[in-house]
Amino acid sequence: MYANGGDAERLLTDVQEDIVAGGMILLGLVLTFSGEHWFATLVAVIAAFMGGFTTNVILSRIQADISITVAIIIILIASMLCGAIALQVKRVGVWLAGALGGLLASNLVYTQLLDAGGIQDSDVAHMVVVIVCAVIGGTLLSWLERPLERVLTSFVGAYLVVAGISHILYRAKASKGEPYWPSEFFGDLQHFECKGDQTCMILLLVWLGMFVLGVIGQTIYAHYTNRGPGGYERLE
Repeated sequence: MYANGGDAERLLTDVQEDIVAGGMILLGLVLTFSGEHWFATLVAVIAAFMGGFTTNVILSRIQADISITVAIIIILIASMLCGAIALQVKRVGVWLAGALGGLLASNLVYTQLLDAGGIQDSDVAHMVVVIVCAVIGGTLLSWLERPLERVLTSFVGAYLVVAGISHILYRAKASKGEPYWPSEFFGDLQHFECKGDQTCMILLLVWLGMFVLGVIGQTIYAHYTNRGPGGYERLE
């Protein structure tokens, strides 16, 4: 927990979160429909996002007695460090991007399966599943880098768009919650569900629809360009 108490415990103000949501939507659109073409740069951005978000979660969970300013500085340093490493060492960035994809997919599927089966969850079991799937996702993308780049970038990009829209709808009081916002989607591991929430279900369909359209769009783009995404020569 950050120092200063009350509303000051929030790392980001509402206005800052709105800006982040807008940035997530823009980045998500690029990632969904042109992710493979800009893969080297985008994995650095993803690595920076993961580094910053993970650092924020860690600081919150260990209840670090530090000011918001210090927390922001620590998170920014972690973000820049992860981004720089991913940019210089592409394979690290590729692994992190695959890990993020595995984490997103496992968290979504796991929570929905538990909800559908009425099974009681536990933080430990959930964390184990998410971590294992993140490792599998990172390893698979490193091993099958080119075939999976379109799928991963479209999936993660579509999530970012949906997360941003979810937050904006919540702030506009057009929905009861913001279930796809990172702090909600990853923070409340036991209670992510769309049961009885029409907006949540619509956003889930938007996520899946954008994912499919992104894969198709990137495939068409790669087919009709002289040079394939990521700088590779297009195979005829």
